[in-house]
Amino acid sequence: MWLMFVGPDQAGKRKMVNALSELMVNSRPVVVNFGGDSRLGRAGNDGLNTSFWGKTSLDRVAEAVRQNPFSVIVLEGIDQVDTVVRGKIKRAMETGRLPDSRGREVNLGNVIFVLTTNWLPEELKGPKFEILLQGERRMLEIASSNWQLELLIGDKQVKHRADWLCDEVRPTKVAKELSSGQGLSLDLNLAVGALDDTEGSRNSSDITVEQEQEKGQLSVKCLTPAPDCDLLNLIDDAIVFRPVDFGPFRKTVTDCISSKFESVIGSSSSSRIDEDALDRMAGSVWLTDEKLEDWAEKVLMPSIERLWCNMKHHNGRAVVRLASVADKALPRWGGGREGLPAMVLIAIDGM
Repeated sequence: MWLMFVGPDQAGKRKMVNALSELMVNSRPVVVNFGGDSRLGRAGNDGLNTSFWGKTSLDRVAEAVRQNPFSVIVLEGIDQVDTVVRGKIKRAMETGRLPDSRGREVNLGNVIFVLTTNWLPEELKGPKFEILLQGERRMLEIASSNWQLELLIGDKQVKHRADWLCDEVRPTKVAKELSSGQGLSLDLNLAVGALDDTEGSRNSSDITVEQEQEKGQLSVKCLTPAPDCDLLNLIDDAIVFRPVDFGPFRKTVTDCISSKFESVIGSSSSSRIDEDALDRMAGSVWLTDEKLEDWAEKVLMPSIERLWCNMKHHNGRAVVRLASVADKALPRWGGGREGLPAMVLIAIDGM
């Protein structure tokens, strides 16, 4: 089976391919990156071993098939491949056999292949597409950088919101157009065969599968020029991922953190979350699907309680702020940590 994940929302693609692999083969997916920054292969998702090192991308794919002919293999960044590699992948889709760099062919067996591309048809781009896409890129950058959270005492001056975020865009309804009665359910929140059109869920993308029967084969519509149209005509299903509206993520983080502050301090007006810290936490929740409530109870609450119990002076003009700072414990190279920090610093003398 050949699937293609089209569009942005890197976290959505990661979560869906993980769920697909767990559901179908009960193991992690194998991720082979063909160019660009790998997001699907982070956080232990690559499924590769050291025998793959030093080999070409197609060699990695062939070796993964040999090791496990019942696996899910992701070809990440398929729009980055050259003409030769694209031709070999296209031939593999047509014949069911893939040659490695030595010309040896491997039977693809029962492998489920997932091709990913950031391209999105013009007709599927909404009016806020560029704004949301800019926000997603920024979220990827800051959530994966070297950062830490810090509690400190500050004034009540309100910081302005970053202008690359857009809360006016409503969460859109998840659209599913699956073939009747049969096929693979790709909804992360439901069991196989269960369908739900509930609006307002926390699914990060609109998912659209367009199918058309022509001469007994499934054909995916390609209405605008695309770098992958030749491959789109050969795949079994295309799943469209749209840019993410981070408004709901920010609201979830704000509500959770504010409730923790209020339970300790007793007044929501005596605490504040800096905009940059809020964005980084929202981005981390989006990227990792981390349990925010559990993290707030185990990591944030003890620091708030310690700070509040040791404050020597407090007046109506002071607030407890949650801010983001650079994490000096992490190296500047090699990318940052994904996920919420394991501790919250307290920036008061003697603590």
